Amino acid sequence: MLRANADRLATLEGRAAVLRETARQAVLCNFEEMITAKGWTFYFALASTIDYVRDPEARARIAAALEECEATRIRGLVDFYRKLADILGLRLRAGYRFEHLALAGGALLQALLLRLTVARNSPHDQSVSAVDCIWTAHRLITEPLPGPGLDTPVADWSFAASTYFALFEAVLELDPDATPSGLPAKKLSPAANEQTGLGQG
Repeated sequence: MLRANADRLATLEGRAAVLRETARQAVLCNFEEMITAKGWTFYFALASTIDYVRDPEARARIAAALEECEATRIRGLVDFYRKLADILGLRLRAGYRFEHLALAGGALLQALLLRLTVARNSPHDQSVSAVDCIWTAHRLITEPLPGPGLDTPVADWSFAASTYFALFEAVLELDPDATPSGLPAKKLSPAANEQTGLGQG
């Protein structure tokens, strides 16, 4: 996305448009990959049952393993966001760190994935009110929302991308006085496609 629209990065408006489109596509792609990845099911199972592990040593080992996974993920995302900030001329808002975005963005997508998993696996022969609640949650997460496109006034946004981008803008903003560094010769980082495209956490 960045390379295909390198000519737009010369202006503030162009950088804003490319950033939005990158978020629109990358977060959806990342979230869809999370849905099909079996590792998240295992992660959620361990995280939600850790308090019920009776052996203190086993509980500590599980917690340490989960924390290391999170730390590795956050380090990769922070590196990605730093490079993206250089390319697009982004700056942190007062008091925030890249780690805040990596942590909160990951928590957001993980929560949506967990909620979607429950909704998708719930039986649909329950009471009308229960089914309506489950069906509505599924629709809220999966149905597209209108938002700005790169070359069109309106484009389809996923709920994951829309909410994540709102979080992104709460932490980072385009610096009108910045001189973007330009595109690197290689991908932003080997972990970029695996960790987030802007998004997973």
